[in-house]
Amino acid sequence: MFLSVNGTAQCYGTALDVPSRHKLTMRRPVRGVGSLTRRAYWRHCSTEGVLSESDAWIDFYVTAGGAAAVVLGLLFVALSINRHEIAAQPHRAGEARQASFALVSVLILSLTMLIPEQSSAALGAELLAGALVNLGIVIPRQVRRVKSSAPEHRRGHALRIAVYNGALLCVIAAGLSLIAGAASALYVLVPAVIGFTLLALVNSWNLAQLGTRPPSLR
Repeated sequence: MFLSVNGTAQCYGTALDVPSRHKLTMRRPVRGVGSLTRRAYWRHCSTEGVLSESDAWIDFYVTAGGAAAVVLGLLFVALSINRHEIAAQPHRAGEARQASFALVSVLILSLTMLIPEQSSAALGAELLAGALVNLGIVIPRQVRRVKSSAPEHRRGHALRIAVYNGALLCVIAAGLSLIAGAASALYVLVPAVIGFTLLALVNSWNLAQLGTRPPSLR
């Protein structure tokens, strides 16, 4: 809806004073809105809504990135302590790789979200490209892991793979939503961060407990 107060175009009650970080492409003028095009006008409305909310997520992603870095360090300690047990069990090595990938994904996602002065389209493209590259790397490994695992371990592998790929699909959905200018796009990333973190914690805990379990329970 186009609103006008004293000849100034407004977007839902907010004056169209476009900040320098929002790059708008001016093409055809729209009646009553000066030199702004209808597409640029709506792009500004959606972009301003998304980016104005991003400041409120800073603490969330600072916490998520810091926690991922700490758990990643603890995972490396667990791998060094139980390296012989992990090397003797191929499915445990797969869990270690999966936990590492999940933690690195949260860390990179948090760093990407904290980049200042970027547009919603640029952020969405970064998330989309990162998730697609991640899927391209892990899917062949996941297929080999399921095929080579013992029947009693396949159900657990399938569940972990579903959580990991589901988190990546949330990142893809958030990237597409940001490119489209959806104001709720940032909320779509929350299940991805939580899913990656919980998956990494479960795998890391299982690896850390290897040295204390009897061989029959490993």
